[in-house]
Order: sequence, then structure tokens, then C-alpha cells
Amino acid sequence: LHDGKEERHYAAPMLPGVNPHGTGCTFSAAVAAELARGTALPEAVAAGKRYITRAIGARFLYGRDGAGQPYQLLNHFVSPGESDSA
Repeated sequence: LHDGKEERHYAAPMLPGVNPHGTGCTFSAAVAAELARGTALPEAVAAGKRYITRAIGARFLYGRDGAGQPYQLLNHFVSPGESDSA
């Protein structure tokens, strides 16, 4: 995130073999929700990153795709609170 004054990076460890669908939409919705609460943009992005990282880490495996691989679904029921992983 670059606001014209400083650049911020938001990172989390890569989870090998994880390919859940919907991470971008979920991340943007989490950021938008924080902005709607009045949170400043840098903190809203950080909160969204914490949430999406937790949702990926707690993903569900459901059914199988055409190649026999399980579908990986985000766990949208994780707490949006603070996390040590983001």
C-alpha cells in the first residue's frame, strides 16, 4: 500500500498446497467492512490481511474436483480479531 508518503507491505507465510477460491473477494470485503467502521486505510488493509490469512489457514476440504483433488473452501467463520500470523 502506498499513500504517496510511505509504502507498507502486508505479508504472511505461504501455505504450501493451498489454493482456496474466493480469497480476493473476501479480502476486499473485509477491507471495505473495516473502512465502513471508520478505520483508516492502512489499518483496514492490515485487518483484512489478518482475516484472510486466518480464513485460509482454517479452510475446509469439501468434495472433489474433476482431477480428484479436494475443493478448498475459506472458513469465513474465523474470528476477525488480532492474529500473530499476519
